[in-house]
Amino acid sequence: MAAGMWGFGPDAAATSRQKDAAWATADACPVEIRGATGQFGDAWTNGLYEVDVTHPEIPPVYVLQGGHFERFLYFDAEHYWRVGSCEYKDQEKAAAGSMRSAEKVRPGTLPTQVAAWSVRTGYDEWLLQDVEVRATAKAVEQGLAVGAAVSANGAGETKGYNR
Repeated sequence: MAAGMWGFGPDAAATSRQKDAAWATADACPVEIRGATGQFGDAWTNGLYEVDVTHPEIPPVYVLQGGHFERFLYFDAEHYWRVGSCEYKDQEKAAAGSMRSAEKVRPGTLPTQVAAWSVRTGYDEWLLQDVEVRATAKAVEQGLAVGAAVSANGAGETKGYNR
């Protein structure tokens, strides 16, 4: 029996998530989230996220570097990008976390390509905020960045991040 069927091994992530060939062309790179405010803004959401998991058939998973809490940027079961805990990331859980894309996105869409973001401002309240999710300067310098830096007000622009 393959290790992946038991939930561990190199194919474990691919067997537990919804597969879609659109992710094969998505070149993920480290991102920075800035501008999230409120109860779950700064300490729970803002910061540098490194790519933690990649696979050609599933969305990349990003992990917050050096934060006070273990946080992940992941693609949930309802097709929203979302910042949440390890437990929620592993379940691809929707309706959780501290930030999410304001609208559903198609598979293959990276966080840097999302036009608008909502931040949890209370336990049941979400607010559209002018959040920036962009490729890190290091990723841009190394030619790894894809997509655009886009703020929640929709005033995004590509800044040489497209390959």
